[in-house]
Amino acid sequence: MQKKILLVDDEIEIRQFLQVYFEDRDFTVEIASDGVEGFEKFQKGGFDLVVSDMLMPKMIGTELLRKIKETKPDQRVIMMTAVKEDSMVQKARALGCQHYLTKPVRLADLEAKVSECFSQTAS
Repeated sequence: MQKKILLVDDEIEIRQFLQVYFEDRDFTVEIASDGVEGFEKFQKGGFDLVVSDMLMPKMIGTELLRKIKETKPDQRVIMMTAVKEDSMVQKARALGCQHYLTKPVRLADLEAKVSECFSQTAS
């Protein structure tokens, strides 16, 4: 059975590129352009992993993360951002994100973190 990823990012190029990248690796990928749309799709369910940007219009990533964790505390989430601010990293970790990557994200790093999340869910 294919693993299902929800990818939330306000940059269309990043969304489309990562969607194709992970679909080529046999994942099912749904995309959302902001935190509000991301949370609506998340509530419809069935995602093995959420990969989200931090700074987006309508709802920032930490708020999306908080709402996801309130809904499903064991949901695996990877956050990405161009902001290299320790307070944001600490807030995301405190809210329960598994990994935090700074943009520009190296694909090898992102793929490694995704694999790590799935290997943790298998145990």
